[in-house]
Amino acid sequence: MIPLSRNSKQPKIQGWPSKSAEELLIALEEGDNIGLRVKKPFFVIDIDNRKLLNLILDEIGPTLIVETRRGYHLYLKAKSYYPTNNKKSQLIQLLAEGCQIVAPPSTIDGHTYRFVDQNAAIATLDDRAVEKLERIVEALAEHEKIIAKFSEVWTPGHRHNISLWLNGALRKSGIERFEAAVIIKSICLLGGDPEINDRLTALKTSYERDIAEVAGWSRLREELASIVGEEKAEELLSLLPSPREEKEDGKRRFVLSLFIQSGPIVLEALGEPNGLGDYDSKLLVYGPNSFEKRESYRVGDTIIVARPPRSYPYRPYVVNDFEARSRLELIDLIHREVERFIDAEPEEKATFTAFVLLSYVQEFFDALPYLYLVGDNESGKSHLLNLMAELCYRPLAGVSHTAADLYSYLEDDGLPLTIIEDEFQGSEKDTEKMKIYKSGYKKGARVARVVTYEGGRRVDYFNSYGLKIVAAEKLIENKGFIQRCIVIEMVEGYPEKDHYDAEDYSRFARLRSELLKWRMRVLAGHESLPKVEADWLRGRDRELYLPLLTMLHGSPIYHALEGFLRQKAEEKRREREGSLEAAICRAVVKLLVDGTSEIEFPELWGELKAEVGGVEELDKNGIARSMHSDVYGNISKRDVANILAGKLGMVRRRTTKNGSTMITYTPHWPKLARALRKYGVNASNASSPRSPSPRNPD
Repeated sequence: MIPLSRNSKQPKIQGWPSKSAEELLIALEEGDNIGLRVKKPFFVIDIDNRKLLNLILDEIGPTLIVETRRGYHLYLKAKSYYPTNNKKSQLIQLLAEGCQIVAPPSTIDGHTYRFVDQNAAIATLDDRAVEKLERIVEALAEHEKIIAKFSEVWTPGHRHNISLWLNGALRKSGIERFEAAVIIKSICLLGGDPEINDRLTALKTSYERDIAEVAGWSRLREELASIVGEEKAEELLSLLPSPREEKEDGKRRFVLSLFIQSGPIVLEALGEPNGLGDYDSKLLVYGPNSFEKRESYRVGDTIIVARPPRSYPYRPYVVNDFEARSRLELIDLIHREVERFIDAEPEEKATFTAFVLLSYVQEFFDALPYLYLVGDNESGKSHLLNLMAELCYRPLAGVSHTAADLYSYLEDDGLPLTIIEDEFQGSEKDTEKMKIYKSGYKKGARVARVVTYEGGRRVDYFNSYGLKIVAAEKLIENKGFIQRCIVIEMVEGYPEKDHYDAEDYSRFARLRSELLKWRMRVLAGHESLPKVEADWLRGRDRELYLPLLTMLHGSPIYHALEGFLRQKAEEKRREREGSLEAAICRAVVKLLVDGTSEIEFPELWGELKAEVGGVEELDKNGIARSMHSDVYGNISKRDVANILAGKLGMVRRRTTKNGSTMITYTPHWPKLARALRKYGVNASNASSPRSPSPRNPD
């Protein structure tokens, strides 16, 4: 607390920033106003116009809020990344360490500062949210005049058209989409526009279309002139940056990563520190045999430039040298970090190392495994996810992602990206989200989504292929998803280091740059991935495990990973052989004898009952429609019928025998042979003397 003069924001003590808390408190007298000195990890968003509250609140959710004379103070806490002061805007300011704010119950000019809800908690924000707030405040400061003046003409009857043409003008002015969204939403809030979501959807459409098809300046000029006259319209237009000369520049394409086959040339988006605590966009270009940094790269009439670092949700890659490390050197560096921060079994550490490296070359595999971490609180799940988020390729990392978050991320460039999610439990209830997760392990997978825009509705397709790393307190109830995962149970341990500091993040940044250069060399064909022979792998196990084995092949930790994956494959085999499907297979085999062309369902039901030790449960008519087994629980006749037709490929037929309707099943021999192999049932070794002799599937 800082003592302030009565009816003032002015501190009473000179040199208050360097005074101790005790010195400041002793100087506080009755009747003084109260200030607070901002200190890490806390910071404050100072909103000087009440109408703009939701511009910030929509991004952060509930937090502790103080009502000021003209607006609000939003109290916030940074989880790790801490923001920089920004007082350039008259509308909203970001007040970080070194600033002071007026606190309740101070009074200035008759207004008493008060908590909107004194019981509210201060929201803790992750790195992505903090950086997004910085970008919002910076965009407000840069485009404040546009926002203020256009909000004055944002009137009913005109704002629909103004928004459409202003979208186009902002696009043609070269203002990036994020900044344009801040401009449009701020104008809507100040202008009292109730259709903000529609305006932002229209903006998205304007930025997705070819720029040659976007209307802007002339239509905006006409609309403004109809409201305020020609002279005032020109004044408003003069606030906008001059439109780009598209003919001179060519069509611009913003990328995160791009492989150009001719050459070959590989491009990756970088951030170049600019000395102002921010990053400028750069392209790292590799080809044909060396690295270089460029502002842009031309292919025909297209100018390729790097996506601005502020437009993606992770720290930008920074490359300071062009020397490249080998795969085995990188394995060692990654494994050292895992050893330092994670207390787990050697084979699990090898698995984590392989996942990090795999994230950089996802394109080289037809399928990818997912990593599912399960454990109680304080088991190290989140600590590991933080490490993965720092090292994996271009990750979207966060807690309980929504489907909208994922779709926004997947629309970037169509390249495989890494999704990292904590608190994953309950996700099976989000069908849109699970479409992405269940399909995304296969190369080329795309998911459809209906998108609403100004002109109506359309179906967009999003690339869902890429690594997924999730953590939860328990497994979700979605068998299809779990089958794509390597599940590792986390237990509270005692790692060498249980927190991350500035030195760690600096080291991570250097390692990430080395991984990026290795990726580019592999994509260009200048470093090959090893060929792994693993005769013990079959089917989906081969799809999911081979990429990880490829990553670590030839390294000291390869055998730990191989043993671990062999164990996982064996567990799956035992699970299949102990499944209800396997029990039904065995019952079918016992009933098939030479010349048998079909199986009667009652006979199969009786054989299955003996196989599983089932006890029939009769309905009120004395008919058994299900049985109970200690191993498999309740088994209904419908369950069995579905497995016979769906998993074993048998053909169902209704017939009559002795005047009664009878259901029979005829085997389709090739399909049945594959099912027997899958569930580990050997017909020649069946215990019944009625086992079938080998027969030609044809």
